[in-house]
Amino acid sequence: MGRASQNFSSKRICLLHVHQPAEVIPLTNRLEQDELREFQELERKIMHKILDDYLLICHHAAVHAEKLYIEEDDIGKGIVELLSQHAIKKLVMGAAAGRYYSEYNP
Repeated sequence: MGRASQNFSSKRICLLHVHQPAEVIPLTNRLEQDELREFQELERKIMHKILDDYLLICHHAAVHAEKLYIEEDDIGKGIVELLSQHAIKKLVMGAAAGRYYSEYNP
């Protein structure tokens, strides 16, 4: 968050997340509806925990931030919906620093 937090210290920022709920648990062919709901709820709790951790980082950097999320199968559609619902004018995007998100794959 380092330098970026200095650029946003006087601004209000929103941490956006488009959550894609699981339709099935990986490696499981048959799944009861109750088990699927429990798994989806666990996913939501993990998502909220991660977003809360980011909010804490922002707080420590003296950056006012809030979390916004939506459940949507189409990530692009979810982002557009959040931008529209909350009148967000500027968007800064990032991705995980993994080899699957990079153009360079050794």
